[in-house]
Amino acid sequence: MRFLTTDPAAEPSNVLYKRCTFDLRTGEQRMEEIPCRNLEDVLGGFGRSFQDLAERKIENAYCDENPLIVNTGLLTGSSAMTGMRTYFSGYSPIKGSKAGLPAAMWSTGSGKFGAKFKWTGLDELIFENRSEQPVYVVIKETDVGPQVELKPAEHLLGLSTHDKIMVLQKDYADAHFAAIGQAGENWQNNFMGAVALSTENQLKEKEDKCRFAGRGGMGSLMGYKNILALVAQSSDKMKPLSEAVKKVNVNVIKGGGSARIQPIRCGGGGGTWAAYDVLQEFHAVPVNNFRPQGNAVPEKLFRENVEKEYDIKSQACYRCGITCHNNISEKNADGSKGEFLAKFDYEPLNLLSTNIGVHDAGQAARLIQLSDNYGMDAISLGVTISYALSYNERHPQATILNGATFGDYEKIRELIIQAGEGKLPEIGQGSMRLSESLSETSYAYHVKGLEIAAYQPETNPGYAWASAHRWWLIV
Repeated sequence: MRFLTTDPAAEPSNVLYKRCTFDLRTGEQRMEEIPCRNLEDVLGGFGRSFQDLAERKIENAYCDENPLIVNTGLLTGSSAMTGMRTYFSGYSPIKGSKAGLPAAMWSTGSGKFGAKFKWTGLDELIFENRSEQPVYVVIKETDVGPQVELKPAEHLLGLSTHDKIMVLQKDYADAHFAAIGQAGENWQNNFMGAVALSTENQLKEKEDKCRFAGRGGMGSLMGYKNILALVAQSSDKMKPLSEAVKKVNVNVIKGGGSARIQPIRCGGGGGTWAAYDVLQEFHAVPVNNFRPQGNAVPEKLFRENVEKEYDIKSQACYRCGITCHNNISEKNADGSKGEFLAKFDYEPLNLLSTNIGVHDAGQAARLIQLSDNYGMDAISLGVTISYALSYNERHPQATILNGATFGDYEKIRELIIQAGEGKLPEIGQGSMRLSESLSETSYAYHVKGLEIAAYQPETNPGYAWASAHRWWLIV
């Protein structure tokens, strides 16, 4: 971005951002510097993209007129510690209105891809229409500015999110990556495809430690457009920290909002996983499709119980001092770290374990890993599966799908694999469509087709409004 003013709130038109509009059908692209219309344009992310989406009348998410907008926020790639976000926006295949129209949606993730994207010199990339063949997109810095080009991607078809990133890393040094999995490739039958964003930990350790822009099916929209991955290649351009930014960063690390999710060794609760302990005090941990039973069952997945059998290591994203996620690995006989399994963040953990009747940490980790590798939104996936299990519990003589019930790990695993491979649209298209097809909608936990997160809805009535109007949220 170029600032021609010291007061962007009063003079937004004196702030310019670099946009590339790429026509996937023809290969034509338009690179331009755009003056900001208002403060939302200056701030970037979905504040800018939703203004553009509002100008389009889209009746089907899977149409050429529905753009995929990739952009960053004002602080992405800056010395502000948590400036790492990449935003993906478009009309959602899974969320819609009661009239059946798709809803405008955004999804965001961290990792280092956003910073690399910003450092190429590009602020926004809009994909129009659809490629006839599978492609990946390379965004790179050059002496004359950012350059965007398409590359054939047949060799990436059928690979997991992690494997796509590992293949691309071999060809592109000093780069980071965004990729879809098989779920996004099978967009016709899977509306909950996510976009995986590479991390420094992943590229260095070769373990599948992606971050995700998971909500709303932006990975499925990316798959519809036949884009399998994005590559952002640039040198690092981190500026020296000013004293003012240092103070802000320290406040972010030590402030109440983040202090409680810092590692236990730093006095925190040990990441978002610690929500288990807090919610269990009120018996508010979702169990068996959001039906807490007032017992100690959720405590089986308390950290103190899991670490008896598994190796747990807290890690942070690139340049982030909030060490909030926990890597779960097998523990060797000598107590050393064994095979990496998955990250434990509260929502994927709960919705792919306790809320579907699975209380074994190793089984939970493998289900989370499957969801991540296939590139699915763990929230939509877990909640849709919990609906199916609940239906089967209510109809033992007329079960659906493979007859899976709460706690049946092998059959639940089979549902995830089939959904990820596009063979089970009943799961892949979400709980709203499944429940409507069965004429039993009262225990399907979604808002306008978007499944709710891992909190009892009666404990936070405002959450439904936040899901219905996701554009209100700022991440």
